[in-house]
Amino acid sequence: MTSFGEMPRGQGQVIRRRRWDVFISHARTDAPLAQALSKAISDRGFSVWRDVHLTAGEPVQAIEQAVRSSGVVLVLLSPTSLSSRWLRHEMAIALDVLPKGCVFPIAVGEVAIQDLPLRLRDRQWLHLRNERQVDKLIYRLLPSIEAALGERDEGTDGARVINELPVREPLVGVESYLEELKAQRVGVTWIVGAPGVGKTSLAREYAFHIRRQVDFILWQSAHCRGRQEIKEQILRVTKDEGARSGLIVVDGLDEMVESPMKLVEFLAPIGDRHRVLITTRKLIQSPAMINHKAAILSIGPLSASAATDYLKQFAAGLQPQEYAALEDFARSVGWSRPLITLASRYLARGSVRFLADVLSEQFPIDQVLGDVLGRLSEVNRRRVHVLAFCSDFLNTVRNVEGWAAPGDEGLFDRLLQWGIMFERGGKTIFAHEMIVESLRRTSPRAALHDVLSYVIPRLPDPESASAHEFIQGLTGLADLSELAWGAGTGSEFAELLIWQASVWRSAGEPKRAKYAGRRALTLAEESGDPELRVRAMNLQSALAFDQGRLAEACSMERSTAEYSIATFGASHPISLASQANLASSLRALGDLPEALTILRRVVDLLPPGDPELVAALNNLAICLREAGAHDEALSVLEDARAKAVSDPERIRLNQILAALLTERGELEAAAEVLCETLQQIADGRGSTVDNDILRIRSNLAMVYSESGRLTDSLSMQEEVVDGFEISLGPDHPSTLSARSNFALLLMKSGHLGEALAIFREVSEGRNRILGPDHPESLQSLLLVARAMHSMDDKMGALRILNESLADVGRILGPEHLLTFTVREGIADLLAETGDAAGATLAYRELVADLERVLSPENPWVQRVRASATEWRLVSEG
Repeated sequence: MTSFGEMPRGQGQVIRRRRWDVFISHARTDAPLAQALSKAISDRGFSVWRDVHLTAGEPVQAIEQAVRSSGVVLVLLSPTSLSSRWLRHEMAIALDVLPKGCVFPIAVGEVAIQDLPLRLRDRQWLHLRNERQVDKLIYRLLPSIEAALGERDEGTDGARVINELPVREPLVGVESYLEELKAQRVGVTWIVGAPGVGKTSLAREYAFHIRRQVDFILWQSAHCRGRQEIKEQILRVTKDEGARSGLIVVDGLDEMVESPMKLVEFLAPIGDRHRVLITTRKLIQSPAMINHKAAILSIGPLSASAATDYLKQFAAGLQPQEYAALEDFARSVGWSRPLITLASRYLARGSVRFLADVLSEQFPIDQVLGDVLGRLSEVNRRRVHVLAFCSDFLNTVRNVEGWAAPGDEGLFDRLLQWGIMFERGGKTIFAHEMIVESLRRTSPRAALHDVLSYVIPRLPDPESASAHEFIQGLTGLADLSELAWGAGTGSEFAELLIWQASVWRSAGEPKRAKYAGRRALTLAEESGDPELRVRAMNLQSALAFDQGRLAEACSMERSTAEYSIATFGASHPISLASQANLASSLRALGDLPEALTILRRVVDLLPPGDPELVAALNNLAICLREAGAHDEALSVLEDARAKAVSDPERIRLNQILAALLTERGELEAAAEVLCETLQQIADGRGSTVDNDILRIRSNLAMVYSESGRLTDSLSMQEEVVDGFEISLGPDHPSTLSARSNFALLLMKSGHLGEALAIFREVSEGRNRILGPDHPESLQSLLLVARAMHSMDDKMGALRILNESLADVGRILGPEHLLTFTVREGIADLLAETGDAAGATLAYRELVADLERVLSPENPWVQRVRASATEWRLVSEG
């Protein structure tokens, strides 16, 4: 039995869920036309993605994901857009991933067809001179859009459905697979692919398309079921239906509780009268597959680019049946030359049934590759093993400065010539997954050391979009850290795992980050490298902090700071960084006095010009702002801005400055700072990590809201939500925060019911993703209560606050500012519901606790004291 991980890669499209019906690619100068097109298409019931504010810092990954998850792409070609690298990038992706009939060039203004890019000249194209022509153009384009997107009807007309079908989803990249499936009216087809590639979705889509051509559809999920149960229902249905033909789907064959071999043999003759689909991650070695000519449809990026005459040089003297078998095998393995050579050797021995051997563990790929690579020098052989672990980003290795190694050009040429690699769509990839698996499996330890030494210094910032290009490709390498290693290689694996955990952390996947982080700490401790150990400890505390385990994070940071000071000395950069991390945890716990003490000490110990000084001043300003010392915070912040030497530093400081100005009521100044920051990025005078532009725009939307510009703020925040959903996904913490801010704006503009619904969705999402004890999850509950209060459901809001108070106090502590906020909300609601005595007592106790933690002159303390006095008089009166 061979897993699909050892099956071919080739030209097949990737099946994706369609999130958008239409993507409109355009230059900024053509935005009015794009907006008019978007509205016209949306008015006809289609979803549209339009890049409204594409700037120099806009994350490319977000745009790419939107293109790949759209069913149709409209490319607006004008004199300006024809020279836009962004538009060319979007167009290239669309042409690579979508069928020809799904990409439509629209010439804008005076652009003629001869001016269109070569790759678009043979496409259906239309001309749009101005906005007044939009409706006419849509009228002409609509039938093509509908044809490209396919039928929307969810019915199964005519076909009797037995068992429940999966929910049908709109898909992209399914067309070529459907054509291949529709070529057969009966017979067995195995739909094979890795988890999550869309096998079930393809089978469901095929059932929809042939619903009028069959008499019944029997859907069988094999998950945790026995073969006898499945066989009995199939026999019963086929007997009841008599001579009628049907579609029988066995979904997830490899998930059965017992060996599926006998079920495969049973299904083979069923395919003589009915259409049978089997979805599975694994092919089952069985004579029935060959005797009954079962078709195998591999889902995934399959290659198909070798010339027919190359195949024929291995087929001299073969009988037609043997040649047909070799041709089928060559196609199934993506025309991999080494594997075709091996197959021809089987055939030369007279073994026509070589396919059964190929599908079994008898396939000697290691020996074949050993013979081929034996022609290389020892240095180049070790380099090939390195490339196998970098197989998912060979283009980077081959073309990006800093990744290419001496001698790579000649080595790549030889591997391409031999067919071990090939080029497709401008990308270099290994010709077959079996080659990659073999190279990784047979790598000597010296080669693995080469891989780590080569990859680790070149890895991108964990928070960058490019990091996600590497994370999946390095998973197999990181998994090897579970083996026993010496101190040197163990420390390299610790470095890799720290990076991997940091990427998962930034991606909002705490479970994967936690697993990698734990292993990294173990390896770091075993390595004897104290600096590496501190970094691994910091990662552990950061993960605890992310999950809302603030007391645990604070305890870890205190231990790390003590270890650092004892090991390196109090003024060592590592010790100062550990103390700064401890201050951040203390600030989150509400212990502002100790946090301020530590941060002041860190700032004093850092020498002038130290690159960490600006960050320390930034953190000190944030802490001062939260403590209500706005004037001192502003002074510290101005000092940090004067010392900042890089654009990313200035951009981060500008965001803190805008927040501080907002709290001081200087809204115009805050908006000006944020707008200048966005313009700085747009003009290329600054750079920032991916998605920071969205965060800046979100902050600007909230400032606009405070200024009374609700319409502008709502529109801007809605775009921010869309941007985060595309780039990070709907459940990422940043996306949930953006949706929460959007709900705040909705509530402020009077859309109370809609705001409450979003607050509840965000609360559920945070509970699911972050856990119920995370501070953001607790904050979400308070926002739900606030929205209920606005809708005059005071008792419901009071119930939520009372229920959450114990959790907030337990998790954050009785003196945390959020705990005081909940208590003030309870006191306010007691007063509003007529419980004057209860409100008086709640206010009086809150005043005493606030005066102990904050100064008596603090505005918050004074406000609560006034409320306590007012309700004391009411209760006494």
